[in-house]
Amino acid sequence: MSLNFVGSSTDKVDFGSNAVIDNLDPGTLIAWLYPTSQPNGFNRILYKGTPTQFFRRGNGGGNRIGMTIQRATTSQNIDIATVPSTSAWSFIAFTWDTAGNPHAYLGTLTSLAALDETGVQAGSGTRTDDSADSLIAGDSGTSVACPLRIASLQLWNRALSLGEIRQQQFHPHPASGCVLFSHLGFNGTGTQADWSGNANNGTVTGATQDSHVPLGPCFGFDLGWQGA
Repeated sequence: MSLNFVGSSTDKVDFGSNAVIDNLDPGTLIAWLYPTSQPNGFNRILYKGTPTQFFRRGNGGGNRIGMTIQRATTSQNIDIATVPSTSAWSFIAFTWDTAGNPHAYLGTLTSLAALDETGVQAGSGTRTDDSADSLIAGDSGTSVACPLRIASLQLWNRALSLGEIRQQQFHPHPASGCVLFSHLGFNGTGTQADWSGNANNGTVTGATQDSHVPLGPCFGFDLGWQGA
């Protein structure tokens, strides 16, 4: 399953602000996204207040999806070079380290994730504190709606290698360092379970259930990590 965030700019999932997802540095973000249209203006897709915009769109790069993490001296910024297709699933990953160096990866249902980045700006200085903010998926935090579906969503407290990212692409599963692991829509629009073991369960507002990214056996999340 997935969740569809097209109703308004306030459709969202609130994952709260557990200490394990605060101020991740280093870190990795992985998700399957399905843009249903391209918005006219800036929006945030997954963010933790203003300091941490794990996914944002329309920030000087048209409809490119990018990441911004604010730091005391220079914020780190990066964009996926290729604008993800509308009405198609895209696999997106961002990694960053304590030195402020970000990387961006893009894959599809038929192509393995590969480095695909532009606008790279290595951050410097202390990471801006986001511990007071909840992790929000979907709600853009602006007046612009966030028209897309989100399926698998993962956060890690370390920078995964490309090999590790590819292992997650078609067979998503929690492993060492995973602090959030959720398949949005798996529980309909009820509480979104966090299978990382950290209880970052999400509360849905407005979003609706939709079909899942078609990974399918033997790549689907139903197998492998659940012991099948």
